[in-house]
Formats: sequence, structure tokens, C-alpha cells
Amino acid sequence: MYIKNIIENTFSLDTLGVFLISAIILFFIDCKDFKKKGLTKEYKAAKGFAIFLIIFGLVMYIIAESVFR
Repeated sequence: MYIKNIIENTFSLDTLGVFLISAIILFFIDCKDFKKKGLTKEYKAAKGFAIFLIIFGLVMYIIAESVFR
């Protein structure tokens, strides 16, 4: 019940926007910088985390909109 309330009240279109903006910044700005500096491990980690943020944000938004409302 507690998790349902958190998902219902937290994940809205605004939250999805924040997730997507932070993932875009991480992917297009930080990843380019890491790749340019030759930091391959950091580049791969940042790219993976950006993809995770996008997927997690979309899934949680879909769950919040379709299941709980």
C-alpha cells in the first residue's frame, strides 16, 4: 500500500520530464566529455545509466498512469 501511494503521487509527467532531461544531459554532454578524455569505463557507465534512467522513468510513468489511475 505504501509503495502504491509513492508511485501514484510521485510519478507524473513532470517527474518523467526530469528523468528524461537528466538522462539527455548525461548521455549527450557527459558521455561526450568522458569519451573525449579517454575515460572508457566512465563513458560506458554513464551511457548505461542514462539508458537505465530513460527506461525506468518511462516504465514508472506508464505504471503510474495505467495501473494506479
